[in-house]
Amino acid sequence: MALNKVPSNGTALPSRPAEELRSKLSSGEKVDAGALIKGWGAKPVSSEGTRELKQAVLGNAQGLDGRSRAQLQRFVERSEARAPDRNAAHDPWADLQLKALGDGRISERDARAITQRWAARPVTAQEAQSITQAALASTGTFAGKEALGVVQKFLQNDLPRLTLEGGARDFGTELRVALMDDGHLDTRDVENLASRWKSQSFTPAQAKALSEAVLKTSASIDPGGARSRMQLFLEKELPALTGPNPDGSAARRDHSLDLRIRQLGDGKIDRREATELTRTWEDTTMTPAEGEAIRQAVLIADPRDRTTSSLLKTFVDHNIPRLILGQALTSPNNAKLTWTPPFANVDGSALTNLAGYTVKYGTQPGVWDRAMQVDDPSATGFTVENLTPGTWYFTVTARNTEGAESGPSNEASKTIQ
Repeated sequence: MALNKVPSNGTALPSRPAEELRSKLSSGEKVDAGALIKGWGAKPVSSEGTRELKQAVLGNAQGLDGRSRAQLQRFVERSEARAPDRNAAHDPWADLQLKALGDGRISERDARAITQRWAARPVTAQEAQSITQAALASTGTFAGKEALGVVQKFLQNDLPRLTLEGGARDFGTELRVALMDDGHLDTRDVENLASRWKSQSFTPAQAKALSEAVLKTSASIDPGGARSRMQLFLEKELPALTGPNPDGSAARRDHSLDLRIRQLGDGKIDRREATELTRTWEDTTMTPAEGEAIRQAVLIADPRDRTTSSLLKTFVDHNIPRLILGQALTSPNNAKLTWTPPFANVDGSALTNLAGYTVKYGTQPGVWDRAMQVDDPSATGFTVENLTPGTWYFTVTARNTEGAESGPSNEASKTIQ
């Protein structure tokens, strides 16, 4: 019986090598890969036959000794290199498994061979994702940073160029690729990422996804310069790269995300940063969900000092409910006060321990029977809300950290209709 009849085009029927290998393994005989290969080498092996043999070798690797695994690995690779469709779509998982078949490791040379194979033709977005996921899942198989670096460079620089249009951008995966060589991002790594991102444009949803991915990876970003550089990109550069929503509408800022980004540098938020954020929050209205997101972000924030903590808590307790209701600061029932911060004590010495202000007000001149505390010493204004009809009179005092209070400012008034 002719089990391996060769058609007129010189290509063997596909199944013989894989069947022979499986038959030897199932019989319990010791597999002499050299003898098998010697027989196969005299006959052409089709592309389909090579793929089937590859799967048979990988699926039965535990039944082969080290020498046989290495021999079969080389035979399959030579067969693939000679195949007419050698540049067709590949299975990256199988490619990596085959390279590691001999000794369980993928050398720098092996990594170069694999990436050259993957770079032979353009790939779809789905194929690019499969290559990336296979490489990330195999990081423990690469023999050292050099081999990892070869694959990382391919994934970061070559694969995007080879990838046809289409597919969603996965920033979490992009960051995992940046981490694959040594598990952390130093200043140079962050600068390289920022440089690539600055050549792109983002939708609001993509910008948010990128920020969330970075924050989830923050523990792997080196403290100091690397985190500060990443924070700068997210705060200043990413908004400039972000366009409107696909329907043309303006994007709503995620203020809770802003608070988390502000803490990326050193894990804390200081009074200046908190003041800037709360002033930004004052200029918007919020949905209940947005207000709750800010409240939750404040609860887990790490303020640098008690003043910052008090500033954030005051905003959450008193301002968010108003902003959720959509009351503008210019509401006719509100009075917006502004002042110039003091810089000296009564004796003329420099004021270095300012703690905050007290806004006092009432319905008669000079009689201020109501008060609101402002615990931010850098504040230059405050809005008194929901005043009833009539004329209201206002003054402001300053207080220091020892509890001493200044005299009242000049009196201002507003008539509520």
